[in-house]
This record gives sequence, C-alpha cells and structure tokens, in this order.
Amino acid sequence: MSSPTKRLRPEAKSTSPTGDVYMASPAKKTRQLESYGFRTVGVPDGDIKKEEDIGEIGEKERTKGIQKATDKQDGIAHLVLRHGFNQETYDDLSAITYEKTIRGLEHFHLDGRLMLKMKELPAYISGSFPLSITHPTVQANDLDLYVNRYKVDALVEFLVGEGYGTPSTLGKDKSGRSTTYKEDGGQASGEKTNCVLTMEHAKGGRINIVATEASPIQVIPLFHSTIVMNYITAHGFVMLYPKLTLRNIGMINHSGKLTSKLEDCIEKYRKRGFTLTRGYPSAVPKSHACGADKHCPQSIRDLQDREVMHIRFPPYTEVDAGEVRRKFDAHKCVWQLANGTFCRRKTADRHGFSMVNNYVSLMIKGEGGKEEE
Repeated sequence: MSSPTKRLRPEAKSTSPTGDVYMASPAKKTRQLESYGFRTVGVPDGDIKKEEDIGEIGEKERTKGIQKATDKQDGIAHLVLRHGFNQETYDDLSAITYEKTIRGLEHFHLDGRLMLKMKELPAYISGSFPLSITHPTVQANDLDLYVNRYKVDALVEFLVGEGYGTPSTLGKDKSGRSTTYKEDGGQASGEKTNCVLTMEHAKGGRINIVATEASPIQVIPLFHSTIVMNYITAHGFVMLYPKLTLRNIGMINHSGKLTSKLEDCIEKYRKRGFTLTRGYPSAVPKSHACGADKHCPQSIRDLQDREVMHIRFPPYTEVDAGEVRRKFDAHKCVWQLANGTFCRRKTADRHGFSMVNNYVSLMIKGEGGKEEE
C-alpha cells in the first residue's frame, strides 16, 4: 500500500539488525482492538472516541500519526489505543516495538546480539523493562532476565563478554542474605526463594538474572499483579492482560492480606500512574461474566488464547503468532490468578496456579504464603 509519507517499515525485502532477511507480512485476518474487549477508546488527544473509528483511519493520516507519536516517543500502548491492532497497523507496530526494544537495551550496553542469545537459551526479559516500551512514564532502572537454572552459565558468559562484571554469589545479595524474586516481577506470595545473580557494567547498568526451576514462562503468571505479566524475547513482545494493562489498569494477584513487601510493590506502580485493584476493575457490577471473560481473575487462561497480545519481531511476522509461542515458549501454558474471591461471582477458590508443559506451581494465598508444587 503506497503512501505519500515515508513508511517506518520497508515495503519490500529488508534486513533486520540481527542479519535476518524478512518480508512485509502477508495479509492476515483483520483483528481490531475490540477483540480485547474495548468498547470505547480513550485517547489523550481525544482524536478517536468510538470503536468503529479504529482501523479506519486513512493510510496517510495513520502513518503520519504513528510517525508523530514516535517522534514524541509515545509508548506502544498509546499507538495501539490510537490506531488499533490489525493488518494495516501491524507492520508499523512490529517495527516500532522492535526499534524501541533495541533502543532500550542500549541503555544497558546491549544490542541485537542479546536477542540471538535469548533465542538460543531461551531467556526472557520481564519486570519493568517491557512496561517501559509500552508506557514511556515507566523507567527501567535495571534489566531482569529470566532463564532456566541450567542455562545460567551460558547467559553469564555472554554478558561478561558484553562488558559486565562477575556476578554476585548465586542466591545471595551483597550482604550475604538469601534473595528472592525482584519486586518488579516478584511472585505474589513473595515466599519462594530463587537464585538471583546481579551483574553490573563498568559504564553503568545493572542486570538481574533470575534462575528458574522450570521454564521461565512458568513464573510470569505468578507475578504480583497483571501489570507486570509481560515479556520480551527473541520473537517479540507478549502481554497477557492487554485489555487492562494498555489502559494503565491491573489486578493484584493475591487473595489474602497483603504483606508489607507486596504493598510496597503495588504502591510503586500506583506512583507510576497505574490503577491496581483486588478484583475485576469495573465500576459496573455486571460488566463481565465471571469465569467467561478472559480478564476475569476466575478465568483459566492459556498462552494460546486470543486475549494474549503478541507483537512479533522480524523475521517472525510471517509466522502465525500462536505457532511461534508454542514452538519457542511452551507447548502448553495455562494459569489462573489468585484473586478470584474479590470478583462478583462467589467462589471459595483462593488459589492461583501456573502450569507449563509438565511443571505446575500451586500458589496458596491467605494461608501463610505456603506454596506447593
């Protein structure tokens, strides 16, 4: 599709920063933002108000708007809310998201080579960094990398080659105390101890490597809130609760009394402009069907369901998103949040769980933070 304005993504064959050759995506079934459950779209500038406007902006206006948004360094959330999530906007969103990711990695003295290493291991970026791509008000002070504990040595070796110093003792902080997940991506219970290495660059920049027992994907649905249930890896950017997160809204993944550590985590994201609630965030009691709405905490979710937002990076834009996640992330990944007791429909279920392939974690809330596997 031609345009009088300069395209942000090449129309024909091109080469990605990692040397991979890719083509513009073939036509796919149009997917509008309302597939995520939006009825109206609130845009800061007030340009688009009704869902029927989404995806119907002319090519010239749309490209100009995306260029303008990029010039202002708006986050991906703003671009998706403004322009929709469909075939006409996908190529631009893919290119811009990749560009913003690489630009963000440069603050940690890294580049596209990290993408190749994450594909090889595999490894995943989670915590604040993905939010800094979608929400420019979030600043990632460090980079959280999640990897299986058997692949830690390979990741450490790579980072040392990129100028990072020898990591601190596995599983201990500088004072010698045992460490747990970082608060940016910590589990809701805050109880399970996992190996964490901290590496610092001579020119500034800190990386935290979280070594997981199973697939790194398995811990993401156990994070303290849906706000941080996002990850970046070699094939793209994945957000598990886009309907809420893109609108600066999240649910607290806990059914019992909040610990002081968890309260500190929640408060930090509230200060960043996010609204966090215990149940389904709506002022209308009958705004959704409990257990059926995929963003309801009582619903059992799947990494392959349609509510997952996946912005694929080149050269994966030509491959079905579900197949990419199945091949590189997990053959099967299902989870349920732990805050279902705060929703409209009564339930005695105070537990959350996450299962990836043949590994399951059951998070028991409100009972001393006990964990069973």
